[in-house]
Amino acid sequence: LESLLRPLFGFAGNTRIRIESFRCLSISLQALPANRREASLSDMSLQYVYRTALERSQDTWLQCEALSLLRALSPVSLDRALLQRLAHPQIGDDLFVRRHAVRLLGMELESHPTLGALLEQVVEDPSPAVRQTLADILPRASDETVERLLPLLLRAENEPAVRAAAVWSISGLCCRPGLLQGAVHRLLEVLDQESDSFVLRVALETVVAGYCALESSPEAAKIWLDGLLPQVAALHADADQLVVRRWAAQARERLWGRAVPEARRVSEEFASRLGDLSPSRARSIARRTGEGEDDTVGRALALLAQTDFGFDVEHRRRRMRITRGHRLGFRLWRFLYEFRNPGTDKQRNWPRPRCPESRFSSRMKRAGAPTCRWWMR
Repeated sequence: LESLLRPLFGFAGNTRIRIESFRCLSISLQALPANRREASLSDMSLQYVYRTALERSQDTWLQCEALSLLRALSPVSLDRALLQRLAHPQIGDDLFVRRHAVRLLGMELESHPTLGALLEQVVEDPSPAVRQTLADILPRASDETVERLLPLLLRAENEPAVRAAAVWSISGLCCRPGLLQGAVHRLLEVLDQESDSFVLRVALETVVAGYCALESSPEAAKIWLDGLLPQVAALHADADQLVVRRWAAQARERLWGRAVPEARRVSEEFASRLGDLSPSRARSIARRTGEGEDDTVGRALALLAQTDFGFDVEHRRRRMRITRGHRLGFRLWRFLYEFRNPGTDKQRNWPRPRCPESRFSSRMKRAGAPTCRWWMR
């Protein structure tokens, strides 16, 4: 395979040929055992791939594919290449190569924990896009690295998008027993001190996602909920921005729907019974007669309506008729109003199409009359 692809490495035409040749070789090498990959390629080809990964004048995506090929070929060469690319950032399209290098670094952290030292340099990268990628791979780093870098991304970072990515990474860190308390503490700081509405929205989503991830461990889920729910309630009541108060209210209801057993049972029942209901259609369900059931039903339907159509509920003796969305139909009052109050301003302002050709219009055309008159429009 190397003898077939090697002439394409230096192809002078379209650069995509070279990119695909690197990708083809990378995919093929991944099928081999790790201890046989480097020996399966000649030293000349390995040196060419290494030089391509470091040559900044090459095509941007060719450099990215060369780094990916180094990961499949030689972990030692990849470590040196990553250090060279991340330690010496350049302006221009080099940020795309550095982002790809950080992704590869995240893939290698579990098998090579010593690479975590390179993350210190990524924190100081001039591009917010590269620092945002660092926040994405943070859940794969060791506990010590997370405790050292997460505060830097949350406190010392000026870019809201990077702070939001760091906040979202907490949802992947809270499952580690050694990081649970620290994750709660960091998230509390964000909910209490953050002023950017987008970062607050991501933080509220992280509260819900973290609880869902911890549901298999009741003790950890209780620690998470007891630590964060009061701050979510405080945002619901006292946030300066109305939109933040609305997001906090939605997050609070989602936590209620997951944490309260009765609420979760009712929500799951309605989701299964009404999930296949078409818009403007109705379905009859047995009415609940227990104490407080109407409130539970209303909150459960409102919880489903956060990401769906709203619901109209009509009580009929012992059953409930639930309509998904608005039901549209003929209304006599609307007909009488339009009949008594006609107006040309209600018509659409785009030009109407001409009448289609028919036997009647053909006869008119042969008679010399225009094809389409005003009364035919």
